[in-house]
Amino acid sequence: MTSPDLHDLELLLRSDTPLVLIEPIEEPRMIELFTRLAIRLSEPAFCWTVTDGLQRIEFDAPAQYGLADPAEILRHIRLTNQRGIYLLLDFHPYLDKPLHVRLLKEIAQGYAELPRTLVLVSHGLEIPSELRHLSARFSLRLPDRSRIMALIREEAKRWQESGEQGPVRASREAVEQLAGNLLGITESDARRLIRNAIRHDGAIPQEDVKTVKRAKYELLSPEGIISFEHDTRSFADIAGLASGSEGEGWSSHSGHAADLDGRTHHAGLSHRHRQRHLASATGTHPQGSH
Repeated sequence: MTSPDLHDLELLLRSDTPLVLIEPIEEPRMIELFTRLAIRLSEPAFCWTVTDGLQRIEFDAPAQYGLADPAEILRHIRLTNQRGIYLLLDFHPYLDKPLHVRLLKEIAQGYAELPRTLVLVSHGLEIPSELRHLSARFSLRLPDRSRIMALIREEAKRWQESGEQGPVRASREAVEQLAGNLLGITESDARRLIRNAIRHDGAIPQEDVKTVKRAKYELLSPEGIISFEHDTRSFADIAGLASGSEGEGWSSHSGHAADLDGRTHHAGLSHRHRQRHLASATGTHPQGSH
């Protein structure tokens, strides 16, 4: 099934826009989307960085280090007879050079004769005025609740298939609260927090739900500019999951998780230990965890 982001990106590329501007938080995911789109459209796709030069992204190919200079890559694209998609990563420092702006403009103006889509993937893109009418901006959607629930199922299935400790133990209420707490952040951050909530003991106890919520606030306000009030009400014991989901990597128990030999144990690690582990996903530290 085509993802909404892939669909949106395909519509943009089919609109014959020669210059696409993207300010991504998730650069690896953006590259992955363009790779999938290039394969889907049978369109050559390349990625440029100042460190590695130019490299094809739909399959393994050697990097062309001789094209690492910004002016050289633009000259190469302008002179090539090959149509395609060209991702230029972190190109924003080079947009104040008249030569670079002119080369970008000439490539964009030649789109009708030879379609070459330039995709500037950079932080803080300020496009020169003479290029604005040739460009369009694109941004990834934030995952909705349905997508986050899919991520939780994917990570639960991954845990189960890893052969670690069997199905993930969590209640339906805990999973729904976890999904709600992850709204408003990127898919990569949501997946990372879900994975770290599961990976130590294969469970999503109440400590995880609250700690993920705190970690989300730290992601949204890394400089502490916004102050959030944390809900300190205790959740019900949520070590089990409602029946009917075992095939998706879940185990249905309540209160305590049961070993295969019938013995029981507490489903979660200590609150402080899990806080430290989840915080490692964002580089933040819960209060009192130092």
